[in-house]
Amino acid sequence: MKKTVFLGDSILLEGYGKVIGDRLADVCTCWQPPRNGCFTANTLRLIHDCRKQIEGADVIHWNNGLWDVCDLFGDGAFTPLDAYCDTMVRIARILKTYGKTV
Repeated sequence: MKKTVFLGDSILLEGYGKVIGDRLADVCTCWQPPRNGCFTANTLRLIHDCRKQIEGADVIHWNNGLWDVCDLFGDGAFTPLDAYCDTMVRIARILKTYGKTV
């Protein structure tokens, strides 16, 4: 059976992570971490902690951004754009080594 992993900020507790496992149960196993990835820096740390669960995934569905670019107080994004982009690229490089390659 295929293995799908869900990572990121809005996928989990607040998003479709609650129901996706049931809907895909006939075609794949689904795994997601027990906590929201929040900021890209948190997701970067999380993927190292969860390496064993991620490795060998056929599909890795990942998103980050809302927490990083949010401007709650009118003083700018929480994460500078350059840092956000650098961390996203870093996460992508790592995830490419964890998942199956076609």
